[in-house]
Amino acid sequence: MEACSKANMNEVLEDVAIGALFHDLIEDQGDKINLNEIKEQFGELVAKIVSDCSDAEITKENKQKPEWSIRKQKYIDAISHKCKESLIVSSADKLHNARSILSDKQLIGEEIWNRFSASKEQTIWYYNEVYKALDKAWGENPLLNELKQAINELR
Repeated sequence: MEACSKANMNEVLEDVAIGALFHDLIEDQGDKINLNEIKEQFGELVAKIVSDCSDAEITKENKQKPEWSIRKQKYIDAISHKCKESLIVSSADKLHNARSILSDKQLIGEEIWNRFSASKEQTIWYYNEVYKALDKAWGENPLLNELKQAINELR
């Protein structure tokens, strides 16, 4: 929901707002809904955003996500090929996630890192690499400065 709010703050298309709302559907609920259904109901751009913002596709046949580092590197590598609509949703999502980690870190301290399958160092590496890829793909992205600040605060 926060990703949608951030995306909407930047006066983007309705499709981008819908894509932001659905950005985790395929990797979290892909065994219940697929990209074709999203495309049929909400259009090609929404389906593209959802696909672009997913680091794994869960299906009825395959409910297992690939290993963390493989998924994350694939996601980073694909950023340069994404449209601006997907980049703004991805940026909003990563910004929200980083801020959520920071908020929880203030409450429980370094214990926060035990919630993740990756270490603190790996998590920060991932966010930093996503930031660099987003910056290279679209340096004028209005969320980049906030994302960089949040990543710096994670350290």
